[in-house]
Amino acid sequence: MIDYSEKVFNMNRKYEINNFNGLYNGITNLKIVYGNLPILLSAPHSVKQVRNNEMKKCDGLTGGIVEYLAKLSDTYGITRICNLLDDPNYYSTGISLQYKENCIKLIHDYHINYLFDIHGCKNSYPFDIDIGTTNYNEELDILYCYLSKLGKVEVNKLFKASNNNNVTYFVRKQTNIPCYQIELSSDIRFHKTNELIQEFNEIISEIKTKKLIRK
Repeated sequence: MIDYSEKVFNMNRKYEINNFNGLYNGITNLKIVYGNLPILLSAPHSVKQVRNNEMKKCDGLTGGIVEYLAKLSDTYGITRICNLLDDPNYYSTGISLQYKENCIKLIHDYHINYLFDIHGCKNSYPFDIDIGTTNYNEELDILYCYLSKLGKVEVNKLFKASNNNNVTYFVRKQTNIPCYQIELSSDIRFHKTNELIQEFNEIISEIKTKKLIRK
């Protein structure tokens, strides 16, 4: 069995520097991975963010997960590499809006069919994974089937991705492609990293195999 964990943790180190604020390179606060399969993986909380003037923790390891999985599965990926005192999953103005606009541009430019927006949640919730979506298509069944191997999965239990400013909801309204906000507990992200990468890679492979990709 291939162990992806070390590679994911190594790839995530750039998001952990400067006390998990990352570093602004003076050009962009985004990391974009380009692939060939028209699926976009997103991690808007890969570094700390600010909401209502309060500094919020990053969704630990989501940057490394998205970046590595995109390269492994030959899909597209987008993450935040630095905290610019905003929150792209909570606001739709200024820098926060730019994150969503970049998602939409990637979707239009590369005819992307799906958005999987990856987040982190606390272990104290009564589930291990919560999928927020307005889409009830075949790919939701695929997500549920594979992710259930990692723990208890709910759909729209707590994180419904129903706020106009959520990346998932905003992109869905603007592009009309199926979009999913996937909340992963800390245990799943940090202690089942290898299994998570394996199962998500299988999800992407099955979506491709079942020809749910539309050119």
